[in-house]
Amino acid sequence: MGTTPNFMEKNWPRTRDFLKREWPKLTDADLQWINGRFDRLVDRVREIYGGPASIIQEASIRNKLSLFFCSIEED
Repeated sequence: MGTTPNFMEKNWPRTRDFLKREWPKLTDADLQWINGRFDRLVDRVREIYGGPASIIQEASIRNKLSLFFCSIEED
């Protein structure tokens, strides 16, 4: 698997559905703005959900996405 951000872009339709389930406060407008970009996802999740220090939150988001991508590679 490539890096998480690149895999996110390549698999955007499936990733978008996952993001809706994982972070239900993300709106359709948020997801349209994110449009497969990891940096935008991190920014929006921080903005909406707040949470721990930036680097910890980014690592948590990356980990959740990595686990999701591993599951879809097995399909």
